[in-house]
Amino acid sequence: MKIYFSADHQFLVAEVKETKLYEVYFYGLLLGIISSSCTCLNDWANVCEHEVAVANEIDSAMTVLSASEISLLSKKVKPK
Repeated sequence: MKIYFSADHQFLVAEVKETKLYEVYFYGLLLGIISSSCTCLNDWANVCEHEVAVANEIDSAMTVLSASEISLLSKKVKPK
């Protein structure tokens, strides 16, 4: 499985190979409103097995931010 993020990290594309090559898309990554789609011909469920496989791969690759990284990300800027 290969996963590619867009330059602005708003979406990702994953290539999943079974008997055919499918592309799985996840949108809204930075907004927290995530939707997904796949190029397979699944017409019997809202989410196909390829979307689940990509979600599991992303979940297993994520790491918990340390407290120092969180404080850097939430640094407040004084208004002028």
